[in-house]
Amino acid sequence: MDKFAIQANKAAKALGQQTTAYTNAALIYYQQGLQSADADALAATTLKVGNITGQDTKAVSEEITAVMNGYQLGAEQV
Repeated sequence: MDKFAIQANKAAKALGQQTTAYTNAALIYYQQGLQSADADALAATTLKVGNITGQDTKAVSEEITAVMNGYQLGAEQV
């Protein structure tokens, strides 16, 4: 958990976001059963999209999940 917290903090700062935004996004993908690498990559993508669109983490993660499910995409394809 400590390792994840450090990584989440670094990733969030690099994206100009708060750590909680990153951890909230990652949590959503972990709850979907994704592995760490995929959840972390999608969390970063979620924050990037949020930065561009002005949407919050929850809205973006729901949209990414809908696209993944609708087009049967894996995390590596997003």
